[in-house]
This record gives sequence, C-alpha cells and structure tokens, in this order.
Amino acid sequence: MNNYMSKNDLAKSLGVSLATINRKLKEIPHVKMGDSRQSRILFNPENVKEYLKKFEVNAERKET
Repeated sequence: MNNYMSKNDLAKSLGVSLATINRKLKEIPHVKMGDSRQSRILFNPENVKEYLKKFEVNAERKET
C-alpha cells in the first residue's frame, strides 16, 4: 500500500500553506475517508506528482 499523506504533510512537502491546499482541493486528486465535512483527506504522492506535471514549465534555455 502507498504511503498516503495528510493535508499538512502535503503542504509541507510542496512548500505551500495549508490554505493553498484547501483552495486547490477540488483539483488535487485525493481520497476522503467518510462523508462528513470533517472526514480525513489523504493524498497519494504518485497521483499528486502526476497532477503537478501538468503545470511544469520547460526549464531548458537556449545557449547563446
């Protein structure tokens, strides 16, 4: 089984605030453990990595 991450763990690993994770929650793939508003939310690091690849900027520069 994969090592799932909490919202706090994800925020720390990405260097963003917990508020940013909460704002992007509808976009970031996650698992919600229950139906209530206070249910635990977990993230699969591999799925998050794939999600973030969509936003990569090509860092290659032409040498002059």
